Amino acid sequence: MQRLHWEPARAHELGLPNTYDYGGMRETWLCHLLTDWIGDDGWLWKLRCEHRKFNYVGDTTWLRASVVNKVQGDGRNEVHVELRCENQRGEVTSPATAVILLPTREGAVQLPEPPAPTLDAMMAHELQRFAVA
Repeated sequence: MQRLHWEPARAHELGLPNTYDYGGMRETWLCHLLTDWIGDDGWLWKLRCEHRKFNYVGDTTWLRASVVNKVQGDGRNEVHVELRCENQRGEVTSPATAVILLPTREGAVQLPEPPAPTLDAMMAHELQRFAVA
């Protein structure tokens, strides 16, 4: 199945007009955009990304972002961002949201507490999110 990412003939067999990228690559681009913007003293806390359309070989992709809210709470200074990958046709291929933490003039970023005290407990916490009832 993975061959459709690099073999046009395989993509055509599956009914696609051309090969296309990996969604994880777009997530990496979005992370890079944010971490470049926030600098060494900021913290990318949350990122939620969806891959809704293919980026076909030959497409141009632009990354776009807007700050939509700033929140102070629990000792943190949060900046809420909406961002996206957009192709040359104006289609949003990967919409995303993020929460970043930034320092202030008064001090450094206050990092959130881990969800559990040990690595095993953190893994159990994450796996609970995917448990089927």
